[in-house]
Amino acid sequence: MIKYSKAYDPAAPLANITLQNPDSLLSVRDVSMLLDTGSDITLLPRSFCERIGLKVSKTKFLELEGFDQSKSIAYYVRLDLIFLNKLFRGNFLVYDQFGGNYWT
Repeated sequence: MIKYSKAYDPAAPLANITLQNPDSLLSVRDVSMLLDTGSDITLLPRSFCERIGLKVSKTKFLELEGFDQSKSIAYYVRLDLIFLNKLFRGNFLVYDQFGGNYWT
């Protein structure tokens, strides 16, 4: 069952995921993630990736532009994302600081 956070107006769906290093199999579990079906990309906090020893690319990145036209850079990392017992293996974007309420 998907839970909803009242920190958003209207309330938004959240899911708990697991991030896993595909090489060492180290993982961090119960990472709260905002489900945004209108989003073009998935951003992951760098702090979780560092906990499991993932190597963040220094040369492969994507420039992001917000609705307010502010720009920032997100770098790629190869990892396993596990959601509802399904494995999603690939390159994901890592962000140094996330403005939401759920990344620590």
